[in-house]
Amino acid sequence: GKNTRCLPAFLLLGVAQTGVRDLYARISASADIAAIPFGTGWFFTQPEVKWQKYMDITSRFAQAFPNKLLGQAVADGFDI
Repeated sequence: GKNTRCLPAFLLLGVAQTGVRDLYARISASADIAAIPFGTGWFFTQPEVKWQKYMDITSRFAQAFPNKLLGQAVADGFDI
């Protein structure tokens, strides 16, 4: 069969000391949420985004928790 490909239903982005980790912990406490572990957001701080690698990571979580919303949070420095 086909592999499921999935992006998170929500993504919290913030810089250090903005409460992202606390908010993510509170949202993740819901039984309806499958939270990607905090700290896996290195993807968003890379100079060149590798979408295939990111999709591989998120899809593994989506397959492990098929009836839940997938979420992720990142608190890091971002270059704009």
